Amino acid sequence: MHSAVDMLLRKRRDTARRRNRVASSTRMRHLLRLLSCAAFLGVSGTWTSGANANEDVRVLQVRDCVTARASKVTLGELVVNSTVLDPVETALEILDAPPLGGQTRLTLVELAFLLQRHPPLLDLQLRGPDAIVVDRSLPAGDAQKLKNKLVDAIRQVPPWASWKIDVLLQGEDERKLAGCDASLNLEVHPLDGGLLSGSVPLRVAFVNAQGTRVSEVMLSPVILREVQVVIVTNSLDRGHVLRNEDVQLAPLWVGDQNRTVLSQLGDCVGRELSRRMTAGEIVQPGYLLNPVCARRGDVVWIRCASGALSVSIATNALEVGRLGEQVQVRNPVSGKSFEARLVAERQAELDLGQAPVR
Repeated sequence: MHSAVDMLLRKRRDTARRRNRVASSTRMRHLLRLLSCAAFLGVSGTWTSGANANEDVRVLQVRDCVTARASKVTLGELVVNSTVLDPVETALEILDAPPLGGQTRLTLVELAFLLQRHPPLLDLQLRGPDAIVVDRSLPAGDAQKLKNKLVDAIRQVPPWASWKIDVLLQGEDERKLAGCDASLNLEVHPLDGGLLSGSVPLRVAFVNAQGTRVSEVMLSPVILREVQVVIVTNSLDRGHVLRNEDVQLAPLWVGDQNRTVLSQLGDCVGRELSRRMTAGEIVQPGYLLNPVCARRGDVVWIRCASGALSVSIATNALEVGRLGEQVQVRNPVSGKSFEARLVAERQAELDLGQAPVR
C-alpha cells in the first residue's frame, strides 16, 4: 500500500518538475528574444559596453517615415545612414509594403525582430523613433503622368476649357491618386457648379479602354486661373491721377473666384490714387477714387437736355465733388441752389424733372 502511494507521489513530483522545466524553458526563450531585441536596439547595458569594445558593431539610424516604391521595403529605404551597409545588405527585403495609397506602422522593437531573420545584420544596433510609418506611392514618373492626365481632363470641362489654368494637388489628394492606375483614362465631374477656382471638389472616374468605369475618387484640387491685371509702372504718390503711361497689364494666377481684379486699363486711367503705390504693384479697386471735378467756388457749367434741345448755364459750386457725384450748385442770376451730377471737370448734368432745392 505504501509502495503504491510512494509511486503516485513520485509520479506527481516528476510531472511537476517537467512542467517547471517547460515553463522555465519558455521564459528563457522569451528572455533571450527580448535580450536579442535589446541588443539590436542598443539599450542593453552589457551590449552597449560590448559595442564600445567591438569596433565591428554598426549603428543604424531608422527613419520615422518611409515611402515604399515597390511591393517590398528594403533595409536601405528604412535607414538614414545606409552608407554603413554593403550593397547586398542595402537591398535586403525586410517587410511587405502596404498597398498603393495605403499606410502601415511598426515599432522599433518589431523592426528589430524582422532584422534577426538575416544573420549578417546581427552586429547592428538600431536608433530611431518608437513608431515607424511606412506608406506607398506611385513611382515619380507614374505620379506625374497621373497628375498630367488629371489636368488634361479638367481642361476638357467648361468653363476651364476656355481658361488658362494650373492645378495644385494637396497631400490628401496625392495619397488618393497614389492608389490609382496611371494607365486608365480620367473623367472629371464637378460637384459644385458654382465653384470654379480655388479648392474645387471633383469626382474623378477612372475608365478603361472599353469605356467601363473601374473606380472613382473624390478630390479637391486647387485650380488657379491666369488673368490679366493692371499694375503701375512707377512709384506713385497718393492723390496722383493715373495716366496711360502709369499703368500696364501683367499676368496673375488667381485661386479665389470672388477676388475682384482690374483687367482693363480704361478702368484706371483718369482716376486718383487713394494711397501710395510702388512700381509693379497690382492696382486694387479700393485704391482708386474718382477724380475731383469741382471745388467750392468753381464755375460749373450745367447742361440741361430734353430730346434734341439742350441748354447750358454757368453756376457756382457750393462744395467739393468727384466724378459721378451729386453736388450743390447755385445759379448766380436767380440765386437758386440745386443739385447736379458731375460728368467731367467743371461740367455737370441736370435732370429736368428734378425740383430746385431752394
